[in-house]
Amino acid sequence: MQTTLSRYGALTMAIAVCTTLGACKSRSNYASSDTTSAGAAATRPLDTTAAGGAVSPGSTAAATTDTSNKSWTDADILAYLDAANTGEIDLGKLAERRATNPSVKAFARRMVTDHTALKQDGKKLASQLKADVATSTNGDVQDLAKSNKDDLTDLTKKTAGSDWDKDYIDKQIDAHQNVIDHVNDFIKATQTSQLQQALQQALPKLQAHLDSAQAIKNTKLTS
Repeated sequence: MQTTLSRYGALTMAIAVCTTLGACKSRSNYASSDTTSAGAAATRPLDTTAAGGAVSPGSTAAATTDTSNKSWTDADILAYLDAANTGEIDLGKLAERRATNPSVKAFARRMVTDHTALKQDGKKLASQLKADVATSTNGDVQDLAKSNKDDLTDLTKKTAGSDWDKDYIDKQIDAHQNVIDHVNDFIKATQTSQLQQALQQALPKLQAHLDSAQAIKNTKLTS
């Protein structure tokens, strides 16, 4: 009887040891996997993907967004913003000449001034980050550039007058809302702190432009 109990005790101890060792091994494997993942994240290049909320450099958080189901590098983001600024400057210069409503003319001058400054800031940042904006092949960037060109052609051919002013302001409302939506995505996606900061600083300016355009449409172009 005593021998049987001894054997039972030994067997119980062996099972306990095996269970403990198995758990330790399992935790060890998990730790190893986690360490590998952290190492991969630490060596991830700053050639970040798509755009959205504030993610600090080196963060292991996902750096992708669902903006048109595309991936965005920092160069793509800066290329998109450059195209947006270029479009605003070109349309603003045309509106300064062709608009007949004083409020629309003043708004156009503001667009030229503000977006010229934003464009220059973007170029400086691209140089600091060594981001070659000209090489971007992102479809949204190309689509935006084409849309800007089409809008410029359309307004150039259109006869000046109250309808022209309304068309310009409507285009401005759509354009600024589109850019704001993209910038919000870009802030979430980029892991580059300098670009994040620039995007966050640009947002209030873009929102102010949108608010002004909407106010002009609602109060100055109602007749």
